[in-house]
Amino acid sequence: MDEKRIEVVELPVKELKHSFGNPRKIKKKKAEELRDSLERFGDFGVIVIDEHNNIISGTQRVTQMQKEMPETKVLCKRLHNYTNAELRAINIKANTHAGEWDLDLLSDWTADIGLDLG
Repeated sequence: MDEKRIEVVELPVKELKHSFGNPRKIKKKKAEELRDSLERFGDFGVIVIDEHNNIISGTQRVTQMQKEMPETKVLCKRLHNYTNAELRAINIKANTHAGEWDLDLLSDWTADIGLDLG
């Protein structure tokens, strides 16, 4: 097998595919919040794809952008020469968020934002 590598590319969101699958789901309210955030702030994350443009991580963001703004270009990390098992593990790790909020600090930090962050 060839050596694994990661290539950074910018692609129109409409070129990204949902063939890989994703066990993570999003409820309608959260999808609406995500859509609103993308419209207001844009996408400031990175989409992870395989060498065939199948989405490994970032499925929910891509889904919203494909519906609302399909010509938008997004920054992607394209993974080359990873096995399907490795790609599934990457999907899981990318969607496993660890850590806790310091609620007092968070309250101070967000006091002047004036936005409903969901």
